[in-house]
Amino acid sequence: MARLPALDPAPADGVVALRRWVPADVPAIAAACRDPEIQRWTFVPDDYDALKARAFVAASSTRWWAGSGADVAIVDAVQPERVLGSVGLVRIEWERACGEVGYWVAPGERRRGVAARAVALLSAWAFERLALTRLELIPFVGNEASQRVAERAGYVREPGPPFVFAADTKHGPVEGVLFARTAL
Repeated sequence: MARLPALDPAPADGVVALRRWVPADVPAIAAACRDPEIQRWTFVPDDYDALKARAFVAASSTRWWAGSGADVAIVDAVQPERVLGSVGLVRIEWERACGEVGYWVAPGERRRGVAARAVALLSAWAFERLALTRLELIPFVGNEASQRVAERAGYVREPGPPFVFAADTKHGPVEGVLFARTAL
């Protein structure tokens, strides 16, 4: 598939909404991605700054138009300029009709159900608008909060040994727990 469809209407539940990233979001992205917990549980570089945030916004647009990923802002449903976090399809395998969901939530917005709401909204959009039939979410082993988010968003932990991510310079080899959700 080329170019993904518009987020129209924007997925929302009255508390959170999803929208495409815009250049005005760069300061919020840069601030959140310097958070120690985001650094600990994601592959976000340790030296994250505004330059990297601008590159992320540009890359998210490129990935959208190429149909290879869907990175969106989680925003307050009433104040859509207020960024609460990020959620997206970080990988789409069109031949399998499968995508991988990733997300982070800004430090001051945690423990309010923001992540689970956003993952559920993105999942519904991916099933309905992209015709994906399977979505996967792979939190790091030890990230219990993210595993609870997966469960609250309707994902089920799959049996088997931990998933091993390819080694990177930040973490080395990392193990993740595979959760999946299928279209109804």
